[in-house]
Amino acid sequence: MADKKELYFHIGTVKTGTTALQRFLASKRDALRKKGIIYPINPDGSAAHHRLSWSFQAKAKKRRLDWPDDLKEPQEEWEFVLKQLTSDKGLITSEDFLWIPPEAVPEVRKFTSELQVKLIVYWRQRDDLENSWYNQLVKRGAISTLPSYRTGLTSKKHLALWAKVFGKENVILRPYERCQLYQGNVLADFLHHVFGLEPKDEFTLPEEKANTRLHRVVLEYKRQVNHLPILLLQNRKVVNPLRSASDMLSEKGRKDYPVFSPRQRLELIKEYKKENAAIAREFLGRKDGKLFYDSLPDLDEDWQPYDELLEEDARTINGYLAENHPDEFEIIVKGILGAQYMRSEPVRQAALRLLPGIPVSHISTVLTRNLQAGANKDIVTMSKIRLGQIYSSRTWKAGMMLKRIYNKLPSCLQRMSLAIARSIYRKI
Repeated sequence: MADKKELYFHIGTVKTGTTALQRFLASKRDALRKKGIIYPINPDGSAAHHRLSWSFQAKAKKRRLDWPDDLKEPQEEWEFVLKQLTSDKGLITSEDFLWIPPEAVPEVRKFTSELQVKLIVYWRQRDDLENSWYNQLVKRGAISTLPSYRTGLTSKKHLALWAKVFGKENVILRPYERCQLYQGNVLADFLHHVFGLEPKDEFTLPEEKANTRLHRVVLEYKRQVNHLPILLLQNRKVVNPLRSASDMLSEKGRKDYPVFSPRQRLELIKEYKKENAAIAREFLGRKDGKLFYDSLPDLDEDWQPYDELLEEDARTINGYLAENHPDEFEIIVKGILGAQYMRSEPVRQAALRLLPGIPVSHISTVLTRNLQAGANKDIVTMSKIRLGQIYSSRTWKAGMMLKRIYNKLPSCLQRMSLAIARSIYRKI
């Protein structure tokens, strides 16, 4: 056992600073190598090793549209990474491993059987996790629903499965709580507790934060954007501008609130109290079963719900985006225009809530540019007609119908349909 190479295997969990950690580690690849720690590169140059976990999910027919097209079978993905472990220590990280099918965990152990594996897991108090996860899902365009608790998030059963396969003695569990993190920072905590390194010199921490959340008001704005007929990759292009809008609101003194009320947060904490106590005893040796030290939410603390985008807030955000991020704002305006001809009432209502503060001249300019970019002479001519006539034209309706059909197709057929459409367009 002593002769085996060590693999430090960071599996999350979600919303515990994983994006910031992965980007930091990727940027310090050379510095880690000098310390005898290999942080393998990925075929696509990404910071995290998500391809390893995605390969298992793809094999189980749980593929997502935003995954790389060149994703290979698990064995090939693992071979690419493991052959880079030429030092005594290696490090891989992906919080998505907690989503792989349970039967795939022993397969991961098989791939790493020649290594001494140490599992690294950060665990977050449930109310904070739920609040952050809802923010994340809305931010990346995955949901457009009002706040609710999420099923399928990490629980002790996930941790128990990995501990059973790799051995509980090989689990390094760290509470994700500022007062318990080394120097109050997950990057510093990881360096210190996993490798005994200090966050200084070549490992000085970055000042910029990664994957920051959206202000509650901007989050509701983004939830409405998620209703619009916008392709997912286009939807995600507006996230960074909306982060800037969040900073703008905070600078103006607009108070931010958690998604869930103090009462809801207390209910969540109570629901997971026994589970957290068991984790504290089994993985940290804390006989008192205390996993987190922060004080509980106060029922009388200042909190305000925000489940409907106010007109004045829409005006403020639209004005900011139009002035500072015109290209990304055009994506939203296109979505608002397209929503007018969708049958779904929530889609049309979302467009109306997002409309305040957008000048008619701006809408007309976006529409004209959009039509001119991919249209023949007839459509260019149409751009000079009144908006109502454009929307009622057969060409416009046919285009919107094709767009709805395209969005419902699986990814493989989308690529094929695009190729056919392009070949037809070239002949027009």
